[in-house]
Amino acid sequence: MTTRCQNVRALAPVLEQSEEYRQADATLRRTSLRRSPALLGIALIFLGCVYVATNQRAHPAERLMMLLHGVTILMFIPIIGSAFRTLRLNRIRCAQRGPLRLLPSVTVPLVTVLWTLVVAAAGVIGIIALFLPNPLPHGVGRLSPVALIPLGIAFLGYLISRARLPRGLSVAPGGLTWTEGRTPMRFEWNSIGAVSLATNARGGRCIRIHTTSGTRHDLAAGLLGSDPAVVGEVVQHFLDHPEERELLHDPDAALARVVTPVSPSRRTQGPTPVRQRRSDS
Repeated sequence: MTTRCQNVRALAPVLEQSEEYRQADATLRRTSLRRSPALLGIALIFLGCVYVATNQRAHPAERLMMLLHGVTILMFIPIIGSAFRTLRLNRIRCAQRGPLRLLPSVTVPLVTVLWTLVVAAAGVIGIIALFLPNPLPHGVGRLSPVALIPLGIAFLGYLISRARLPRGLSVAPGGLTWTEGRTPMRFEWNSIGAVSLATNARGGRCIRIHTTSGTRHDLAAGLLGSDPAVVGEVVQHFLDHPEERELLHDPDAALARVVTPVSPSRRTQGPTPVRQRRSDS
């Protein structure tokens, strides 16, 4: 599915942004800094893998396995980069055709699939090495392939099962559709009572959908691939203007009713909301 990213701002914001919501990204960054010891540990493991992979006295199969382990660690870099891109303000990522669909980046699922394949490949190499005339010298080296292959295959199967689920948030004339965990969620417009901006249990920014039955659902930036404030304005606009929902068949026309493009150097939070949306309305 062809997608596009652009920087936008709402033409007439109506959703209130609390101070907690505005500070959510800073809170996440501080939390990430507290995890620096774990990142240091991962870096040390990577250096150990590189040392074994370049050690001429190590077993060839062991060197190749350590090289593959090092590659799996490097694959965390694009995943972390993708996570930080979702923190950008005034950014929207959507499909170019069909009903308006906000989509997360494909970087994480693609890299994760490659990660599982590399892990399984390391296990296969270790199994083959067990039958060579000169077996792996270490007990851990003999046992690790037995764990790597099932781990890689099981996780790959999990990813394939999730690939069949719809990604992102679909804003269509008939209502909203997204996936919560492994459960597809669909709500018609008349089932949605209100939309608000909130922070979830992890401290991240999200859209909170309040249904007429009293339930609420948080859609985080990672699921949307976009700034929740911008997406919230889009959803709120078409909740308030049912006569314009047919525009949702054309993403360009639908977005033009709510947002306007801005250059990256001029990204702002946008003007002050003209009215406040209460979650209990």
